[in-house]
Amino acid sequence: MIKIDGFRIKNFPALTELGQQLILARCPHCSVDQPSLFQCAKFETSDFQDGSQRTWVAYRCARCGGVTTAGAPKGNNYVKEIYPAPLEVDETLPDKAKDLLEQAIDSSINAPSGAVMLTASSIVTTHH
Repeated sequence: MIKIDGFRIKNFPALTELGQQLILARCPHCSVDQPSLFQCAKFETSDFQDGSQRTWVAYRCARCGGVTTAGAPKGNNYVKEIYPAPLEVDETLPDKAKDLLEQAIDSSINAPSGAVMLTASSIVTTHH
C-alpha cells in the first residue's frame, strides 16, 4: 500500500467497470462526495511490441471539470488503474487524527481555511 503524508491510495471496488459513468466515493480532483464522473473519451493503447494492451476511458467530473482516467486490460471491463488515484485517510492513524483529516477532506471545497485548521489539528493530535 502506498502512503502519502497520512493518506493512502484508495482501493477502488474490485468490480468497478469501464462504462458511461465511473462510480467512485469521491472525485480525485475536487473530493466532492458521490461525484458525477461521465465518460468523455475512450481509446486503446499497447506497448512498443504490441503487448500490454489496455482500454482507457476518460471521465469528466460534472462539479470541477477534472478528468479522471481509468484503465483495464483489453477485452476486460474491470478497472485495474485509475489516475489520479483516489486517496483516503490511512486507517492506521489514531482515531481523532483520522476523524479530523476526514473532516478536512469533506470541508476542503466549501471551507478551505477550515480544512487547513482541521489538518493542522490532526498533526498536533498525532504528536501528543
